[in-house]
Amino acid sequence: MDRYSGVEPKVSIICIDCEDSYIDAELAGMEYGSLDVVKTVSGPDLLEDVFYYAKSVDSKYITFLLPGQKMRERKIELMADRLETAPEIDATVCNRCCTREGRTIAQPDLCYSSAFCDQIVDGKMLLETCVVEGINLYGNLSTLMIRTDSLIARLNKNALQLKAEGMMTVLLNYLLLIGSHLIILEPPLIDSELSDYNENLLRQNMTQYENMLSLLKGEQLFEEGTFEKEKIMPVYMRMLGENKDPEPCAAKKITFFYTDKGEYYNLEPISQEAVKRGYDIRFTQDLKERAEIGIYCQHVSWQYAENSKFSVILLHDLAQGHNRWPDIWNAERWNCFDLCVLPGGGWGDRWAECASMYWSQPARGAYLLGYPKSCCIKDEEIRERAVKLKSELGFTHDRTVLYAPSWENDEKEDDFIRALASLEVNLLIKQAHWPEEYAHIVKNIETMRSEHEGKYANVHYMEPEESILTALEMCDLVVSDESNVMIEALMFAKPSIAVTDWLIPDTQPSRFASVPFDCVYKCKKVELREFVENILFRKKEVLDCEKLREQYFCNAEHVNEDILDLIEYYTSRSEVREEKIQKYFVKPVYMPAALWD
Repeated sequence: MDRYSGVEPKVSIICIDCEDSYIDAELAGMEYGSLDVVKTVSGPDLLEDVFYYAKSVDSKYITFLLPGQKMRERKIELMADRLETAPEIDATVCNRCCTREGRTIAQPDLCYSSAFCDQIVDGKMLLETCVVEGINLYGNLSTLMIRTDSLIARLNKNALQLKAEGMMTVLLNYLLLIGSHLIILEPPLIDSELSDYNENLLRQNMTQYENMLSLLKGEQLFEEGTFEKEKIMPVYMRMLGENKDPEPCAAKKITFFYTDKGEYYNLEPISQEAVKRGYDIRFTQDLKERAEIGIYCQHVSWQYAENSKFSVILLHDLAQGHNRWPDIWNAERWNCFDLCVLPGGGWGDRWAECASMYWSQPARGAYLLGYPKSCCIKDEEIRERAVKLKSELGFTHDRTVLYAPSWENDEKEDDFIRALASLEVNLLIKQAHWPEEYAHIVKNIETMRSEHEGKYANVHYMEPEESILTALEMCDLVVSDESNVMIEALMFAKPSIAVTDWLIPDTQPSRFASVPFDCVYKCKKVELREFVENILFRKKEVLDCEKLREQYFCNAEHVNEDILDLIEYYTSRSEVREEKIQKYFVKPVYMPAALWD
């Protein structure tokens, strides 16, 4: 083994397959003063190299560095400190983030973040759980720090004879975890770089990993029957052509789950197509109900998807989880569903970027089929309703500005009206239809309405129960905080303004609006009037909303027919051809963050 540094050791970093320049970059700025850094390669002699090195040094702890694994500044310090304060454990494992070119794609798994906090975990049990479930909670060698004497004990004479072609670093990681008692550190201290998808490499990794598991089972390091076959995320299996033809799995009955009117309007267009095809349909607000085919669109519905024989998930709205982009799926687990429907290229790209993580992947994959409501933009009923409401409300101006916030709080409606009431425009107020548990928001809405209704000739109110599509048909411009309505306005090729210093009360204290999309104008409260005038009266160049509509929405004319085709393909062995399904199938862009990673 080639010694890289002669610093008096306390913690050793074994760098495997790393270039000198990479090691230098990782050590630059690291303030931990007692390090011994060595290099080796991941060939068949890796176990012996590590074992004999460990026996030759006086380092108390050993950790590792692999290519593409960037250490955060205090990684060594925090892991060593945890071992110092817990003499009863053999090792510690830190969490990691998955990154690409400096961007964080995925945080550590939220579902397990509290389960392991300050708990001593049996390494063998952790590995068996991960292999059975097809998830990786241990990272890789770079996330491990182990006592030197524990490492020596794990690499006994029998272990040193084991060889696993192409998987020696994984084998070493598993051997060190098996039999160890460890603590998992909650803060992520490693950033793992995702690599581009490579089909040949994926097949090779799968084969080599399965061979390694067989080796460990043969050595009786895992219980017989713990697992039959390593799990790989289903989307990758489809990409490799190893998915089986679907078998009929559900009767011709669809339950649509909704918790408010907004969700109801999201699902209604699909239900209309289902009725045409002879499905028995029903709507329910009880997310726990059992169903043959369940179609959901809630943030929390993943917790109830198992109650449906076949489950479909759609976005709640087009700005969903925008303060957590790109990875909303860590908190909203789509791997609990059979398939998902995405509305357009932006969301297709977002999902494809995050599909390397197991929690994003439905059993049958993600499909870029469109936004169910987009079929309604040419609906004569909506147009007739809009004309009727304009007349009933007494619109007197040629232009209309719609106020449709995500939350009504801190008198935002008052800000809107005071800024724009003196303009020769109609001001249309359309608040969301809030469920009963948000009584405080409902009260805010009622208070604002009582203060303003009838006080201004150009201020008009739509009832919260009305479809937002009618409001969008009626307006020329939308003003909001961070609401999905601003993106839905693009279906009608209409611009929006986000007021970024309006507060959002979903945290304590309230936060400013988060608007990470570039399809809307953004301004402060004091700039609102100026922005409205510039846009409505063409005093400045406006966004190309027609072009933006093409980017955000796809397949508007056939979206609901194709959603039903997809469901029938998987539930009733319909005549829908595999080629059509493959046409809409969204492929991941990166290799999976898999069990061998």
